[in-house]
Amino acid sequence: MSALTINLSYFFRDGDVFLSIRGDILQPLIQQRSEAGRRRLDIWSAGCAGGEEPYSIAIMLWELLGSELSRWRLKILATDIDDEALRKAGSGKFNDFSFRGVSDEFLRPYFIRQGEYHLIRPDLKQLVTFRRHNLMSDTLPDAAPFDLILCRNVLIYLSRERQAQILSLLHRALRQEGHLVLGKTEIPQARTADLFRATHPRLHIYAKSKQEFVTGHFLRDAENRLHREGRDTPRY
Repeated sequence: MSALTINLSYFFRDGDVFLSIRGDILQPLIQQRSEAGRRRLDIWSAGCAGGEEPYSIAIMLWELLGSELSRWRLKILATDIDDEALRKAGSGKFNDFSFRGVSDEFLRPYFIRQGEYHLIRPDLKQLVTFRRHNLMSDTLPDAAPFDLILCRNVLIYLSRERQAQILSLLHRALRQEGHLVLGKTEIPQARTADLFRATHPRLHIYAKSKQEFVTGHFLRDAENRLHREGRDTPRY
């Protein structure tokens, strides 16, 4: 299974994307929810690989909420189809390769050194829940709907039909006005472009549109086409 999946990641990969997630999505949402007395955030890291991405989000929320963190109901769901990647991610143990471009000053507050490895702090680790999930199953995770979904560097490896199926699933999994973050080389293709509106086109960050234009008929047609072509279910 591992040989068929892409598990390369590192903490705060594409720093400008994380800066935008922090300043343009999470900070305003936290303020809005605080004022409304609805202290809850639901986030999904889809195709989480070794766990660097969801733990990066956990660190960001810890910084943003500070002493208020215990008053919030936070759910960071991290999913992948690769059992070995999930096992590694769940251990919370990382080597230096996962911290490319990250300074030692960054590491100290959030990780415990253990020989050649860095262990994420237990209080940060418990913010993330890891589950096995196949994005092509057309089944929403139990934790849906979400305020923010990160699905980066997954679609690029798939056919247009499979991309359409996954984008439709992610659209259904988002709360209204929720945000989707794709990889820097990924954009919603023509048949699914109406599902999302670009809020930060350069960073490939999108907000959910109000109406889903990918119909069940189109999805069934895509599935039938894949079956006729004899393609296997992707390993994501």
